[in-house]
Amino acid sequence: MVALHNLKTTFIIFFLTLISIDLLPCTKTTEHIYSYIPSFLTSYCTRKLNLTSQVGCSSDIEGNSGVVYFMNESSDISNINNSDTKTSFIIVLDIKHFINSTLMLYLRSIQNINGLVVFSNNDDNFENNAFSESTKCPNSQYSAYPWDKQCNIGPDWNPAGSGYADIDWPFPVVYVADVNSTIKNAIHECYSKFNLAPSDDTRCSIEISNAMSAVGSSETCFRRQYLMSLHISEATEIFCDELTGLNIILAATNSTNYLNHTGINLNTTSRRENSTLFVLSRMDSRSMFERSGFSSQGVLPSIAVLISVAAHLMGQNLKDSGLEKDLFFGFLDNEAYDFMGSYRLSYDLIDGNIARYTDSPVMWNSLYGVIELGEIGLSQYQNGTPTIYMLTDAQTCNQTQNVTNFFLNHLTAASTTGGKVNLERPSDVLQELPLPPTASMQALLKTSPYPLPHVLLSDHAGPPIMNKHFESFLDISWPPMDNPAADSTLLDFANTLADALYRGYQQNEVTLNKT
Repeated sequence: MVALHNLKTTFIIFFLTLISIDLLPCTKTTEHIYSYIPSFLTSYCTRKLNLTSQVGCSSDIEGNSGVVYFMNESSDISNINNSDTKTSFIIVLDIKHFINSTLMLYLRSIQNINGLVVFSNNDDNFENNAFSESTKCPNSQYSAYPWDKQCNIGPDWNPAGSGYADIDWPFPVVYVADVNSTIKNAIHECYSKFNLAPSDDTRCSIEISNAMSAVGSSETCFRRQYLMSLHISEATEIFCDELTGLNIILAATNSTNYLNHTGINLNTTSRRENSTLFVLSRMDSRSMFERSGFSSQGVLPSIAVLISVAAHLMGQNLKDSGLEKDLFFGFLDNEAYDFMGSYRLSYDLIDGNIARYTDSPVMWNSLYGVIELGEIGLSQYQNGTPTIYMLTDAQTCNQTQNVTNFFLNHLTAASTTGGKVNLERPSDVLQELPLPPTASMQALLKTSPYPLPHVLLSDHAGPPIMNKHFESFLDISWPPMDNPAADSTLLDFANTLADALYRGYQQNEVTLNKT
């Protein structure tokens, strides 16, 4: 369970005398003392909880304030550490310093730092700077494999992992998208005038107000919320918001796969065994900063491909065309948080919640197999053709050889026919490696009541993952700088996958017409 609740999110600059920086129109005396940074330019590091602990950031209830200190070089921080410890500081710094994990570790150890303000502008280009807020082995605690087998294999799955998203930061951190450096320059002008060579007690200061009421763990927070709700004379306060989510499932079905209901035993499985294939993609990412988990090179490519494939195949008349299996296209929500989406899917397969409206719900024994679209946006070229790898869990592959080979053969055949995207198996050595720790198949393999036939489609055959900004607020660029034709590659891959699915479950194995 992950929970958070935000009391207020106001970010202000203030001065100890009546000094004005006109970032916004000022009409009152207080507005000549305080200069507010527009909220649409700011993104706060928020607090999140699980069953046992908390991560992220929060200000004090009344806000965190401190004297402005500009960090131009990493060595500047020594001035803070040698200063009067009674003075609290808010550090203003650029992204290049913030993504220095060694420097951030040092900053978190200095007691009189009261917050960070991280600036970016149009001139910043971090395409070649590897940085991830996740760990070097993401989601390893929820892996289907023992830790040593999943993570201790070298090289790291996520070499750029900083672990920022899993840190309980001792002060608030706010990210400011200052396109033309207008705000940063205004703060620097105030800082230069009052802080560099002060003639009196006047200082340029910053206050960050982003108090989060969720504290400790989700268990503690919900218990506190319940106890407060017993005071019926007072309005119930909300301390925690559940991190829920909703999987999106689209279906292209053949009604001949339904079994007749007798009306006597309503719990009878109402869809034929092995009649359903799921094609899945996660649809979320994460960042320590709110509204910043864009995952342009990570998750969005697989979402785009799956939408394209689903729209095309759902337009076919499956029964009339002789398609023998039902196709379900699933977009899993909150996968970035402990595989919540795939665990939700597993629960729904147990409880019969998928396609319940048809009176023929999909359950585990209806499932023929799963094809997952992993990270596919950064495919590498071999002999001038982009390559996507077909990954499987080695043990499950051996146990489900007939069905798994059926998947692999039709994917390979569609790739050969199309000729624009190469779908291939990794080398024998890499086939023995575990699935990437980012794969939704991890949760499904753990919860499936039987060995589950599957194929994971990925732009990497083994570690490391290709995305240098995995689960990072820096994953914002598309197409990649070194592959301007990436859009065309995704379209070709979508056509190839749609053809493979169609030929794999069409009685006459004809090639699907492309649109």
